Amino acid sequence: MKIPLLALTAITAAFLSASVLADDQAGGGKCEMMKKDDSASSTEQAELKKLVTEMNGNIGEKKLEAMAAILNRLVEQANAKAATPAPNPATDGDATKGDAHHH
Repeated sequence: MKIPLLALTAITAAFLSASVLADDQAGGGKCEMMKKDDSASSTEQAELKKLVTEMNGNIGEKKLEAMAAILNRLVEQANAKAATPAPNPATDGDATKGDAHHH
């Protein structure tokens, strides 16, 4: 089954938008671990931008290959983020936040 180029472009754009939006919504006041994650995220974003540029500069089969590479990269990033446990404010430093019990 062939997916129309326009549909594949729309799907890719939606994934890119969601990825950029999620990165933009990250808060300030970050610990060292989060700063390292941001550095890795910046590298990942640069790689995605490179792939998008490659996609936009090609037509036909090469364009589809670049789109597939972008989608694969986004899925890898989503899986990596899903596998990373969320920080627990009650046990990760500041016990005044989160569900810490005060008696």
